This record gives sequence, structure tokens and C-alpha cells, in this order.
Amino acid sequence: MGFAASALPVARQVYPERAAVGFVGDGSFQMMMHVLPMAAEYRFGVTWCVLNDRALGSIRDIQEFGMSNRIIDPDFGVQPDFARIAEACGCYGEQVVDPTAVDGAIARALAANETGVPAVLDFIVVRARMQQTYEHYTFYGKS
Repeated sequence: MGFAASALPVARQVYPERAAVGFVGDGSFQMMMHVLPMAAEYRFGVTWCVLNDRALGSIRDIQEFGMSNRIIDPDFGVQPDFARIAEACGCYGEQVVDPTAVDGAIARALAANETGVPAVLDFIVVRARMQQTYEHYTFYGKS
């Protein structure tokens, strides 16, 4: 957890001609927000797309599916504003609530990246899972 968020600047270094856009969960991103000032200082034009459902979603899924719905604190009562944190670190930040605003937000983030400015897009998403996503957890012995 947290690898994708911290590895994104390296992806841009390895493939400088490609856009570096990564999708991470909000819990995973919180573990690695310390990379933001470094990315800004070294002008790594990358974009983190944070899928913010205010929970450790995979942990909640395991508890629901594998632990007979025994839920032990995977939901966040307090959630930082990732866009404002990004701005405080010298990055471009934008919170996206409206699905029709996604294309414009991505365009603005990529434009910032082209000037060497990292970006964080804080996508507020619904905490919902399609039933087939639970198939991943069959290794816990339930079917």
C-alpha cells in the first residue's frame, strides 16, 4: 500500500516522453504525501488521481467479505483536502466532485505537468463495489 503513489515520479524519469498519471486510493495516497514537495522541487510533471471514498476500501472489502462483515475502523471520519495539500506543497491541486468535470481537470493537470508542475486530482467517489470485485477475496475461503 502506497507504492504506486511513491513510484509515480520514477515513472516519469524512466519514460520522460510519456505522461505519468497514476490512480491511487485515498488511504494509499495519505501514506505517501511526503513525495509532493520532492516532486515539486525536482519538477517531476506527474499527476496523482486520488480516488477518494473516505476509506481504506480494500481493507473494508476484506472485512466485509472475508471476516463475516466484522468492520474494524476502515472509514475515515476526518479526511484532508488533498488538492489544498498539493497546493501547499507547490503542486497543482483540484478536487473533482462532478463527473462532467473530469476531462477538464485532467487537461489542466497535464498542462501543469508539461511545465514541470506535479498535480493532484482529488476525485470524490462513491463508496460502492460491484459484486464481481469481491471475487478477488475468494482466497479467504468464501465463495
